[in-house]
Amino acid sequence: MGKTLAVITARGGSKRIPGKNIKEFCGKPILAYSIQAALESGVFDEVMVSTDSEEIADIATKYGASVPFYRSESTSNDYATTADVLVEVIAEYAKRGQEFEYFACLYPTAPFVTSDKLKKAFDALCSKNGDCLIPVVKFSYPPQRGFIIEEGVMRYKSPENFRKRSQDLEGLYHDCGQFYFYKTDTFLNKKGEFLDGIIPFEMDESEVQDIDTLEDWKLAEIKYQNMLMQKKSNKLPDNRRCIKIGDRIVNETSPTFIIAEMSANHLMDFDRAKEIIRVAKECGADAVKLQTYTADTITMDCDSPYFQVTQGTIWDGTTLYKLYQSAYTPWDWQPKLKEYADEIGIICFSSPFDKTAVDFMEQMDMPAYKIASFEITDIPLIREAASKGKPIIISTGVAYPEDIERALETCRQEGNEQVIFLKCTSAYPAPYEDINLKTITDMSERYNCICGLSDHTMGSTVAVAAVAAGAKVIEKHLTLRRTDGGADAAFSMEPEEFKKMVDDIRIVEKALGKVTYELTDKQKKSREHCRSLFVTKDIKAGEEFTEKNMRSIRPGYGLSTVHYEEILGMKASQDVKAGTPMDLKYVQM
Repeated sequence: MGKTLAVITARGGSKRIPGKNIKEFCGKPILAYSIQAALESGVFDEVMVSTDSEEIADIATKYGASVPFYRSESTSNDYATTADVLVEVIAEYAKRGQEFEYFACLYPTAPFVTSDKLKKAFDALCSKNGDCLIPVVKFSYPPQRGFIIEEGVMRYKSPENFRKRSQDLEGLYHDCGQFYFYKTDTFLNKKGEFLDGIIPFEMDESEVQDIDTLEDWKLAEIKYQNMLMQKKSNKLPDNRRCIKIGDRIVNETSPTFIIAEMSANHLMDFDRAKEIIRVAKECGADAVKLQTYTADTITMDCDSPYFQVTQGTIWDGTTLYKLYQSAYTPWDWQPKLKEYADEIGIICFSSPFDKTAVDFMEQMDMPAYKIASFEITDIPLIREAASKGKPIIISTGVAYPEDIERALETCRQEGNEQVIFLKCTSAYPAPYEDINLKTITDMSERYNCICGLSDHTMGSTVAVAAVAAGAKVIEKHLTLRRTDGGADAAFSMEPEEFKKMVDDIRIVEKALGKVTYELTDKQKKSREHCRSLFVTKDIKAGEEFTEKNMRSIRPGYGLSTVHYEEILGMKASQDVKAGTPMDLKYVQM
């Protein structure tokens, strides 16, 4: 099959809603939704935006689309049709020597179109060897029963249909205007006019929304927000709520899964690497994590400015290649380290950085994959790792929401729902004020996934607090001694610190407990010291109860204080000594 192009038509002008195509819709420019759906569908070889606006072009490229050229003057006015724009796009690509067997026209104001819908629609077109596919929605009310109004008088368009039952009328559909798929040659031959032979792709009314006016816009936002709330209220599928890594279960009620990140702290010493694994086990870590790359698989040996480390990090002054050359974990060590970890009873897995690393990890039968923060934009890598059907842990240290969404959708496309996201701040060490632990809860709700924290702050306070904030996975760098040096030593924990962090996390887990208003036996016993009513001065029979001779005091052996106002002014039925717990039998009724 030839290549497929996605064309999103987004002209700068809009009369009814100014700036409509890049207006913010539920947190991001509305154009971004169409771009992301197209990119995440896996259908298209290129996703481009056809526009005459530099502002739209900037936003399009930010969200991953291409804008290889701008519209001509003839297609930038109110009179140009969508077909005119598409013909121009196809012709411009042809000039550049690029041809596409199929293309899709997507609209920039279609936030309800999902990657899954695009994939299914394209599959339907190809399976039927069609020339054109159009999404349609069934009329909710039979249009055959429509009226005509002439000179203030209403009459049925087709009276014979009025006498028929609704279920006896033929079901009719209308074009819902969300996207279209075409075979390029046929489109050009027919000049975009398809009158027959169109393959329908049926969609539900809830999946579409025309947005032509500000009122439409408001309704669409309400509809979209309701859809998000519905997704949040739906509980996670079992395989996403309960993820198994090695012999450990990670779910909403399990102990926190604690990962000791070795990274470059082995200092190119195999015995030291083994010692870090042993120490991680002794400190109470559930897993130790390696990194599987070489300098050549993660970057290239180049001294140009692009490859200099100059981002204000602890590694500034070297090149990426030299940094990774000194920090990588030799591949011939890794099977031996995995075997040693298995022997002493600690889970061992790694972060792959290219396809060869994924294949190598598969040979070692590692139980999970960790995608590093800077690899969240490497969709082919995520797809390859997800295809193995094992848990995927993804750090989000440099991710925009759309990066997280795309990574998650990529895993789902491979049938892998076992995704854990780690809140992360890619600074080394990370400032406390940049951590934003509250994001963990939001991330869990927004993406309907188990979430945790990959922490680069100094000390254990943030990691422990993250558990209280809902983190189910904690990752921290571990070294033997920071003074030993190494690329990551400055922000790594020493064994005593790591063990204290683990111990503190386990204490917090006990303290978090569950939602309950029941009292323990100790609390029930302590209720004896609650307030209750006591006689505080001797009272004679017939004497009134007053604020001076009856009070609410500790302990709790007397009558409940709810009776206080009720008893005041009433008379004693007998003599009562000071210090007597109050009882209704002492009151004349």
